[in-house]
Amino acid sequence: MPAVAFGALALDSLQWLAWSTCARYAGETVFTATRLIFRPSGPSMHAHPGHHHQETTITTAAPQHPIPHPEEAAVRLPLELYMRGHAEDCAAHMRAAFLPSARLESVREGPLTSWTLDVYCQRFNNTPAADEALRRRRIDWLDITGTSAMAKVTLEHGAVTFTDYFVLLKTEAGWKIANKAFHAQPQ
Repeated sequence: MPAVAFGALALDSLQWLAWSTCARYAGETVFTATRLIFRPSGPSMHAHPGHHHQETTITTAAPQHPIPHPEEAAVRLPLELYMRGHAEDCAAHMRAAFLPSARLESVREGPLTSWTLDVYCQRFNNTPAADEALRRRRIDWLDITGTSAMAKVTLEHGAVTFTDYFVLLKTEAGWKIANKAFHAQPQ
């Protein structure tokens, strides 16, 4: 039986009710959902007896897979190549990880930066960073549906932490990174 948590709060003329549901399978959380209902409250609610006020319901769900998705290992391959490309400062790994048509984009200090894969690969020259042994990289999460996937990767590179968001596609050549958006956060 799912565990359910309930809460209610009135703010000015808006009341919200929230339920959180958590389903477990073999002791592992496999699905969580939150349902919010917003409805008018306060004096205006009683001004017109018999008048029904509109409620707005928002339901969010977050599946959590204790058993890996059958494509997970294959989706991880281009992401691991990407991280290896950073570790070894190697454009060949980047080219193997990305679709040739990929774009890499960010907003740094104001303007949009949008690179082609060719421009991005010019940044790599097979000389690992002096502090490579101290750098950390991890895949934070994956979301896989059919032949498309999304991923979040964090790169802790010295004084800067990069947060990368990827869109991946399953192609005839396997899973490839189609696009990347990232944020660089100085420490």
